[in-house]
Amino acid sequence: MDYTRGPIIVLHKPAEITGAAVSDNNYAVWALKRHASGEAAADDFGKLDSMFSVLKYPLGFFINIDASDHYLRSYEGPFPERLYGCAVWLDQGNPTVRLDSITRIRQSG
Repeated sequence: MDYTRGPIIVLHKPAEITGAAVSDNNYAVWALKRHASGEAAADDFGKLDSMFSVLKYPLGFFINIDASDHYLRSYEGPFPERLYGCAVWLDQGNPTVRLDSITRIRQSG
């Protein structure tokens, strides 16, 4: 898989500096989209799942900029406990942020 495609940001200690395996020292991964559709969000969820699975990232964020939906309700992957969603938009000129976890969404019904 080509991990350099798309707006993915990672927090890790680079393997080439630490000498560790590429799946070690990985902390968090962010996927950013501007006004993503449900289909685009699903595509990024798949990329994040790959980062969780292959590179062992324990924490991931999908950030949908200029949109009021982060589409976490549609996530069907194997890592719901690792994924958080954030939708950020302007409401009458005021910045508005909606941050959720899949666990919280499922508990609230």
